[in-house]
Amino acid sequence: MTNSTQGKNIANLTPLQESILILASITAQIEWAISSFKKKEQFMDEDLKRTVCHHIHILICSYLEEWKRLEHLGSDEEVRKTLYCAEPAISRLKRWTGLHRVRSQFLVHPQRDKRGKFMPLSQLYSEFNAPTAYAEIIALGTYAIQASYVVLNKRHRKDYELIKHLLKPEEFPSRGSRTLGEVQAESRRVAEEITQRLHSIT
Repeated sequence: MTNSTQGKNIANLTPLQESILILASITAQIEWAISSFKKKEQFMDEDLKRTVCHHIHILICSYLEEWKRLEHLGSDEEVRKTLYCAEPAISRLKRWTGLHRVRSQFLVHPQRDKRGKFMPLSQLYSEFNAPTAYAEIIALGTYAIQASYVVLNKRHRKDYELIKHLLKPEEFPSRGSRTLGEVQAESRRVAEEITQRLHSIT
């Protein structure tokens, strides 16, 4: 498919189709994140677990933002039926009312409060209702996948089948280091330059 054809298809998407595509895209990322715990030893890796769960937390917030757009289409009877069927999963996500605040004040922005002051994590999690247990965060990802099953596989499958080609990986220009060896070499150069500068000011 040419870029011009794809662009035309994107321009012709309905608001519902846009939400379907975005929910599908976020769901795929959640599935990739959860799949990193396929092996028991991977789930025992605390650093991996913490990093992946933080990523899932961010994705869940994006998912809920797009789901809110879907809810705004609720004047359509078919969308209302979709929302009704997925509600058991979505309600479990919405129980954690502090998800977005923790994301914004810790995961994707500097760890500061609204006054711009440093905010300890103990204070952040005591003020805002967000999960800290890894298994619960993975469960949230599972709930999002279940809600998407309703949308993509049951209620709006025809729409999804018609437009899912728009989610296929696109060709991007190659940027940045391509091998671990290149990364290590550049890292050594940076370390050497920092050391030289430290020595120059002593």
